[in-house]
Amino acid sequence: MKFVTGIYITFGSGKACIRTPEGRTIDLGTRLGQLYVVDVSKPATHALVAQSKQKPVSFETWHRRLGHVGAETMCEMISNALVDGFRVEGDLSINGLCEDCLFGKHTAHPYHENTMRKREVLERVHIDIWGPSPIQSAGGCIYFMVIMNGFSSFRMVAFLRNKSANATLKVFKDYHAEAEQQTGKKLKSIRLNMGREWCNVIWEDYRTTHGLNFEYTTPYAHQQNGAAERTMQTILDGVRSAMAESGLPLKFWADAVQTIVYIQNFIPSSRNPKIIPAEAWFGKRQDISHLRPFGTTAYARVPLDLNISKLSPRSVKTYLLGYFGQEGYKLLDRKTGAVFKSRDVIFEEGITYLAKQPTPTIFSEDNNPFQPIKARNLVVNKEE
Repeated sequence: MKFVTGIYITFGSGKACIRTPEGRTIDLGTRLGQLYVVDVSKPATHALVAQSKQKPVSFETWHRRLGHVGAETMCEMISNALVDGFRVEGDLSINGLCEDCLFGKHTAHPYHENTMRKREVLERVHIDIWGPSPIQSAGGCIYFMVIMNGFSSFRMVAFLRNKSANATLKVFKDYHAEAEQQTGKKLKSIRLNMGREWCNVIWEDYRTTHGLNFEYTTPYAHQQNGAAERTMQTILDGVRSAMAESGLPLKFWADAVQTIVYIQNFIPSSRNPKIIPAEAWFGKRQDISHLRPFGTTAYARVPLDLNISKLSPRSVKTYLLGYFGQEGYKLLDRKTGAVFKSRDVIFEEGITYLAKQPTPTIFSEDNNPFQPIKARNLVVNKEE
């Protein structure tokens, strides 16, 4: 069946795919009984069209780009103009329940911390470790270690094959040197639990050598290190949501952790709702226009320097695994298993899957397909 404008529909697998004369998909309809219902309450998304970094996208797409952060937090980021490049098209709301958030954030029990708030970076950092993971990461790790600054909430993550004292201290030494270099401040205090990976001779020697203050929590009183517990829960919520949406194998959980930690540094915390952690840490304004949903389809340009054939494709289909700052994207070629860095990328971000859909509208065969009408159980017949 074709419209007079050249738009046509193909059917299959319970879907009605609306395409342009050139074959580009402009919308999808879902079969409900004998009907195919298409949501056109918002402008159709041309998923395969190259998007510039500054192009406005829907609030729901930003929800996914920012690791499934809450709508209220996103609105605060916009109203307070905390970052550049946060350009939204349409309403500042999510019209339904994000299904991936339901999978990743079904429960959340906040801890209450009655300690005094710090007033500058590196006055106190919080450390926690997660694992062992039932599945090794693609790099062979089963633990990850998070270090969070108490004032700015800026986070750093490292991945470990074991949580021995030597392994954890090596990570912390690198963090200690890098943090003081980046901020120009001196680290003073560290909040830790009573785990053996921290309470040992190796860590104690390092503490006395550098004049650090270790604040150990009481055994089984995890609330005393509430900042680390909460940030760990926030990270894992985002990871489960990102993995649910991406459909990637679970061995890429470490890449999801790295990405969520990177994204969380652009999202304000309850401690400092007027400034994002990355700005408080680096002392300069941040831009998030390069962010895309984890696992989204990415077409990376093949460099001509590789001396490829003149008839070979100039792009390879990959999937987003993370970021190299704003300089490039970490991409996965699932056919070969290769992971590489690229900056010349076109993304196909797709749509947000909502568990509760708004009232849909559909195209009528007798009307211009770009003019939505209210849904009235109209039937779209297949060609015989």
